[in-house]
Amino acid sequence: MDLENRKSKLKKAFKENFNSDSTDLFSSSGRMEILGNHTDHNNGLVLVGAVDLDIMAATEKCENEVVLISENYGETKIDLNNLQKVKEEEGTNAALIKGVLFELKELGYHIGGFKAYADSILPAGSGISSSAAFECLIAEIENFYYNNDSMDRYDMAKIGQFSEKEYFGKPCGLLDQCGVAFGGVNLINFKNLNKPVIEHLSINIEPYHIVITNTGGDHSNLTSHYAAIPEEMKSVAKYFHKKVLAKVKKEEFYAALPELRKVVSDRAILRAIHFYDENERVKKGFRSLKNGKIKKFLEMVNESGNSSMEYLQNTCVPGSVTQNINLALALSKHLIHDGACRIHGGGFEGTILAFVHEDELEYYVEAMAEVFGKENVHQISIRNDGSKHLNLNI
Repeated sequence: MDLENRKSKLKKAFKENFNSDSTDLFSSSGRMEILGNHTDHNNGLVLVGAVDLDIMAATEKCENEVVLISENYGETKIDLNNLQKVKEEEGTNAALIKGVLFELKELGYHIGGFKAYADSILPAGSGISSSAAFECLIAEIENFYYNNDSMDRYDMAKIGQFSEKEYFGKPCGLLDQCGVAFGGVNLINFKNLNKPVIEHLSINIEPYHIVITNTGGDHSNLTSHYAAIPEEMKSVAKYFHKKVLAKVKKEEFYAALPELRKVVSDRAILRAIHFYDENERVKKGFRSLKNGKIKKFLEMVNESGNSSMEYLQNTCVPGSVTQNINLALALSKHLIHDGACRIHGGGFEGTILAFVHEDELEYYVEAMAEVFGKENVHQISIRNDGSKHLNLNI
């Protein structure tokens, strides 16, 4: 559905549900993790891009409450005078909205009520972060209505992360929220969480196209596996009396291996090796894109994927004979003769990312769709802005 038709649909749905006319339209994109798999939570480097799939909402200001109706999740009402965390709300839209509003207030921003009818074209389970898109959508509406568009983009990302971790109940770093809040392609160095170094880049990767494939699986029971990755990396850092691996020099880490093995698991050490090498790949990949060396960039993507499989070990659920991601990667490597592929996002179940030459694109998409379903294979593009206010008028 094109933009004008989506606007018409949202305006009509808002009118039908709220018996009034919407006054504004907001859009919040999904994000693509280009390089930097599981590095942000240990203050590493990432290369992240906003994508051209989004959550869109028609809205109107109101007093004292937030009322959001979603095609997929029904109606959610939030009383602005009651923003305390409720354990039973974990995993719901109510938790995400309350978490965003609470943290906005804590950081000194103004909050207020609104009505919204939301529609998402982010494919379910696609790994392009619908939760971060939703968090930033709520923050962007509050930013426009009550803060004169003054909100710092990094604050927006941190607010989203707070909501997801503390209210929604899902451990997460800042990659997803930064990708959505900033838009475009960004190299982000999280060494100083209070002031990350962010470098924006406009890219042209022709003649390659970006394809994501949702390989299936359920993330709901995988929280312990996600949480183990940052915990194990931090257990290595703790040996050196540091909180995160970014504070430990790579040479110091390797020199300590004999004694380190007595304190932490081999898997923790392998995950630390991935962290150090992945940071180097992010830098090399960014430089390659900046200098128009697409082939070198694709090398880094392939190396990143191999490292996630071998060292990070997040391409399948431990002990499971169902290995959707590994199968998708193996098939992609068979199909792609000019391009690259890697796991996308947190892992264990979910999505892979591929850069496919235009000469192989149609064949690749058809072959992946035959195995994983046409509805699970999506060609995407980079979007130059993240969360934003749009002109409602057609």
